[in-house]
Amino acid sequence: MYQIYKLALFKLKIMCKDKVFLAAMLIIPLGFTLLTGSAQSYEKQNLIPVVVVDNDQSDYSRLIVERLARKQGIKVLYAGESKAVDLVESYKAEVAFIIKKGFKESILNENIEESITLIKSPNSLSYGIIQEILASEVIRLAANTSAANRVVKVYDKYGLQLPNQPRDLWSDAWSYTDSLWEPEPLMKLEYKELEGTAVKKVEHRPVPVISSSSTGMLIMFLMLLIMFNSSWLIEERNNSTLKRLVLVPGLLAKFYIANMVALFFTSALQVFLFVLITKVIFGVIIFTSYLQYLVLAAYILAVIALGMLFSATFRTQAQLQTGAPVLALLTGFLGGCFWSFLDPPGTLKSLALLTPQGWALNSLKDIMVKDYDITFIVISVAVLLLSGLVISIFSYRRIRRMVSA
Repeated sequence: MYQIYKLALFKLKIMCKDKVFLAAMLIIPLGFTLLTGSAQSYEKQNLIPVVVVDNDQSDYSRLIVERLARKQGIKVLYAGESKAVDLVESYKAEVAFIIKKGFKESILNENIEESITLIKSPNSLSYGIIQEILASEVIRLAANTSAANRVVKVYDKYGLQLPNQPRDLWSDAWSYTDSLWEPEPLMKLEYKELEGTAVKKVEHRPVPVISSSSTGMLIMFLMLLIMFNSSWLIEERNNSTLKRLVLVPGLLAKFYIANMVALFFTSALQVFLFVLITKVIFGVIIFTSYLQYLVLAAYILAVIALGMLFSATFRTQAQLQTGAPVLALLTGFLGGCFWSFLDPPGTLKSLALLTPQGWALNSLKDIMVKDYDITFIVISVAVLLLSGLVISIFSYRRIRRMVSA
């Protein structure tokens, strides 16, 4: 064990000497994260941004805003009038609602005409739906008020008195009318997507765009980092170092394991720095669960095993350096590193599971949106670890046969 530790430390120092390469493997995915994050910000999102300007600042206007904010699929932004117009014009919001001063007074007087000004984006597809949702909440307030006013008039007209001296009659009538709107409101938004020929209901999943794009970039560039750093095997084989190691019983196996350990810690360092920088630059913590780090660890071990296999297969470093980017890009694309965070079609999703990236990204995404089956996470980790173990054993035996020949 001590020999493995010393060999791993030695290899780790050698890998860390190439600071330019390590920096490139960190900076490039961050750059791609920024670009893909910006591009995805114009894609269909699970939340519809709506700007609200409350010029009335009454309990009625605040109630309208609170109820709108609780609607599934809607994200409420608060701003002044000029800022609201800018957000709509720059396509950062679908629609802006400007609640006019005197809104509560208009409701109490049973006059809801022109109490709210609406400004919509020219390309808005959801404007009509959001307008109806807001209108239903305004009608709810107006209906409650109208009902309470009529109850009071009837009681006054006939000189009726409530038993047990209740609190304010108008408030009681208003509250009772409001309770009739529950549990189902007059208008609500249900988000569905077409998957093949079936319509699938999509749950509310507020995930920062940076989180979705950075995860795929990190997964792909981890493979590049590991593949390039696996070239030690070709170098040691070509300079006959491995032939000398095999003469000492058990030393080749220790050397092999030590290099895998060094690759694992190098990759873990890259993950740590990537997460740290993403938090500092974008203000987003992309991994918030220990399960995500468990999946990442299993993925790293599986990719290290692949790196060992390709190093045992290619005869020169040039071949590996040419093949590694091709392998990373092809499996990265197939595995979903470049896809939108939204679920791909069923066929592509099945094909993604032919790659380690596919297993890792499916698990990481499900954990990120807090909509996962723990059984699938366990299966993903098991598949990655088992495939890594099998490939590592196969690669070691292949290397041993090569250097013993």
